[in-house]
Amino acid sequence: MCILLGTTAHPFYKLILISNRDEVFERETHSTCWNHNSTILYPYDMSKDICHDGGGDERFKSEHGTWCGLNKDGKICTVLNLLKEEEARRDGDCNNSLQSRGLIPIKYLCDFDHGFQDWNTYDKFIEQNGSIDGKVGLFNLFLGDLKSNEYSIINSMGQSQRVLDEENPYMVVSNINWGDPKKMGEWSKIKNGIKLLETLINDKLDNSNKDELEILEDCFQISSTINLSGKKIDGNIERLEQTKDLIFVPPLKRSEGEVRGDAGGDAGGDAGGESVKYYGTRSQIVVLCERKSNKVTFVERILHCKNEDAKDNTKKIQ
Repeated sequence: MCILLGTTAHPFYKLILISNRDEVFERETHSTCWNHNSTILYPYDMSKDICHDGGGDERFKSEHGTWCGLNKDGKICTVLNLLKEEEARRDGDCNNSLQSRGLIPIKYLCDFDHGFQDWNTYDKFIEQNGSIDGKVGLFNLFLGDLKSNEYSIINSMGQSQRVLDEENPYMVVSNINWGDPKKMGEWSKIKNGIKLLETLINDKLDNSNKDELEILEDCFQISSTINLSGKKIDGNIERLEQTKDLIFVPPLKRSEGEVRGDAGGDAGGDAGGESVKYYGTRSQIVVLCERKSNKVTFVERILHCKNEDAKDNTKKIQ
């Protein structure tokens, strides 16, 4: 159950974005790097079972999907799968021939001819991306422009909404349709995420001398919050319901007979293979954009690369 938290309320940073990727640990993934002639920064999924037809666009035929990235024009994008597809995948009913939803952020970030205003509603998204009916898995898509400080959420059900504006400078998105407030209200991780972001901002106002490294560490503490509900954590993936409470998902066991990918870890298809035994928060990303200079800091922490490994590799690019 991936999660994306964001705020524009910080006095020094025009955007703070925190992303957790929850996935099977052995899903092959490349760490954050520059791509497309060093114009776009993102990590990418290297799973071999993803459909790589490029969505009918030859430019992306061999592209690997991503879940979070930005480009040198200031565009930023994150995609998250929806729970109902993950449930279908676990039950064996998901169509593995679907195109990778991880291609969507790359298409947006590669489009240097059109700006955020040409993508920021569902209808505009379809005009630029092409039809998604029956072709792409269900998703929530966050996209924006760091220069203009404008952001929107679009989902695969045809809904779109501006977010992170003056009226509501906080946002938490997970694997539930953000257009359904009742359902979102049932996920304690979303409510707790808002509270943690508000605390981050209030602490900053009380401690204005914090430097970038301290802010980054505060953000990673938020992304590492396991459980604020007081409920006991079951270590078995069959208790998937529990992840609605968890911002950070600790390693959960998966039985070898039912090993299937997390609808892409928001970037692709089926992880495949019977070697997968653990699922949880595999990596974390924090993005900071300074108000005055527009300087962007993008930090990825890779927590797990395989079942037997629990690394804490930190990769920082400015």
